[in-house]
Amino acid sequence: MVSRVRLRIEALPGMILFLLIGCTSVSPTEELSIPDEWVSQDQSGWVESQGILFLEGTPFSGWKYAIEEQNDTLYLGGFVDGLAEWRHVSKYPDGQLSEIRHFKNGRQEGLGQEWYENGQKAFEANFIQDHYEGSVRTWYENGQPHEQFQYQNGKEEGRQQRWDGKGNVLANYEVREGRKYGFSGTKHCTSPWAVDSLDMGGL
Repeated sequence: MVSRVRLRIEALPGMILFLLIGCTSVSPTEELSIPDEWVSQDQSGWVESQGILFLEGTPFSGWKYAIEEQNDTLYLGGFVDGLAEWRHVSKYPDGQLSEIRHFKNGRQEGLGQEWYENGQKAFEANFIQDHYEGSVRTWYENGQPHEQFQYQNGKEEGRQQRWDGKGNVLANYEVREGRKYGFSGTKHCTSPWAVDSLDMGGL
């Protein structure tokens, strides 16, 4: 049996503690919902299958973390019965944020964000039970907008736009009740009375 690394929160390395509480405060309810067990991602026995994280064959409950070593990404995420919970944070080796995601019962909930290594935001979207809800935005590494889509109940609805890295429009269309009207970047513009909607791949 491989021994697990168990640490009280007071004994955690400073960077892990910062990953845990550096961005937002931890309420007692959130903190107590995840067992006080801390296991490095370097520990052998990790397996992920169908959205469930296992350690040594058992669904994991506790905190999985990574400490900077040989320029690896810093990471901290909580799990209950193998399902992702609360806030999962990744950072680049220099401490710059790479990604923040929020989970409930293994599904993304709330705001999800990603950044490039230079600090420029790359992605931002709100999630409800793993589905996009509201505005979904992406950017190029130079800061120029890439995409701005609108979602309702996990499906495109409303104004949808895409640009190249210089700000030129690649797509500008509207989705109403599942039908697309406008310039999708793959066909010419169509009128709102067209019989067939335009085709376009997802994000």
